[in-house]
Amino acid sequence: MENFNQEDYRQKILSLLRTEKEEMAKKLIKQVAQEEFIGQDDIAGLYEFFSPLFDEIFYDIMFEKVRITTSTKLLLERLALPLGRLDEEARKKILKKVG
Repeated sequence: MENFNQEDYRQKILSLLRTEKEEMAKKLIKQVAQEEFIGQDDIAGLYEFFSPLFDEIFYDIMFEKVRITTSTKLLLERLALPLGRLDEEARKKILKKVG
C-alpha cells in the first residue's frame, strides 16, 4: 500500500467495524496484515499495529456495542497476539489461519 499511515488505517478499520460494515473491515484487515506486515516478514509490526486496535474495540465487542461475527473476532485476536514470542512453527500455524 502506498503511503501507509498506521493510525489512519487503524481508525478506518475501527470506523468500519463500528458502523456495521464488517465485511469491508475484514477485507481491509486481511489486506493490511498481508501486504504491510506478513508479506514483509514484520511480525513485530503486525503486533504493534493490531494489538492497540484490538484493545480499543475489545470492550465494545464484549458488551455488544459492536456486533461482529466470531470469525472476525478471532481474526483480530490472532493478529493482536505477540507472535514474535512464539516459535516458528506455532507462528506459521496461526498466520496460516489469517490468510
